[in-house]
Amino acid sequence: MLEQETVDSFLPPYEPAAYMTTKKPLAFGCYAPPHIYMEFRVAMQQAMERARKVMLDVFKEWGEVTGRDWGGHIVVDYPDSKIFVVAMGSVVGLLRKVVEELRGEGMSVGLIKIRTFRPFPVEELREALKDAEKVIVLDRSVSFGYEGQFRLSSSQPSMATLQQKYTPLQWDLVGGTCPRTSLRRSSEMWQRQREAWVCVQGPP
Repeated sequence: MLEQETVDSFLPPYEPAAYMTTKKPLAFGCYAPPHIYMEFRVAMQQAMERARKVMLDVFKEWGEVTGRDWGGHIVVDYPDSKIFVVAMGSVVGLLRKVVEELRGEGMSVGLIKIRTFRPFPVEELREALKDAEKVIVLDRSVSFGYEGQFRLSSSQPSMATLQQKYTPLQWDLVGGTCPRTSLRRSSEMWQRQREAWVCVQGPP
């Protein structure tokens, strides 16, 4: 556990321009009025693109202050693997265990953890997957009528690999959703996901 003084020295003073209290209720509506809404959205996108470098600078500063370096926009385990599992959030810890087991059985499996979802790390993913043969995406949610809310199967990682000379095969898996909130506690789900990953060695 970090000392409170260390955290306070890293974070800027908490001085919000506006905040809600019971004594001063506020309502927050749209981002901007109609006559500048389009320009405002473009400005948001441009700011998000500038944030890529700012985030990396802050990650580095955090590591220097705390000694905890968690990597950049993505973290890649076993970068020369032919098969990659892509995920984000708390499920990554479980995936590391499964990847280690499969590598112990001789499979060329790596893991890519997405650390920043917006802006999405397209260039970093493209570089990490440039020699991959197969990609597995694990999502912990399903957005009805479309896909998992991570939406990696058809948009995000695919966008990262479309401009490559060779596009790896890609699968999307869903697991760890309520009520089976913990993959580790569900032997059935553990086995089903593990079997799916093993099957990726053969034809889809």
